[in-house]
Amino acid sequence: MKVLVATKNTQGMRQWDMSYTVDGELVMNPPVSCDCPDCPCDREMIGLGSRSGTTTFTVSDVPELTVDTYRDLLRDELVKCGWVMEEPTAEWMANFADEHLAAAASFEVGDVLEIGKGRNVVCRKRSASAP
Repeated sequence: MKVLVATKNTQGMRQWDMSYTVDGELVMNPPVSCDCPDCPCDREMIGLGSRSGTTTFTVSDVPELTVDTYRDLLRDELVKCGWVMEEPTAEWMANFADEHLAAAASFEVGDVLEIGKGRNVVCRKRSASAP
């Protein structure tokens, strides 16, 4: 299954790049962001293990990961870190996880990605194996 994971590849390409994550850890798009112009939350993904931000992430194939386990991992992180105030419903969680899976599915394994306008995932650099 294709998922989004942290990478330091291409860090420094943008003046505002930063990565406090661990390479290869699952990342999620925070469900909320603030209005502070100095805060990087509008352009970062959060690592599920480090609970830190990164402006670069990549597509990785993790065949042993199932959709149900992926949803559980995201849900656990959202609840433990206070991203949600109450237990998310199964429907909300499915939609949240599926948005991440759809983003990963729309790129090739190894593509380096970043957050673009409207918090959309966009390609920063194509992998060497991508056409």
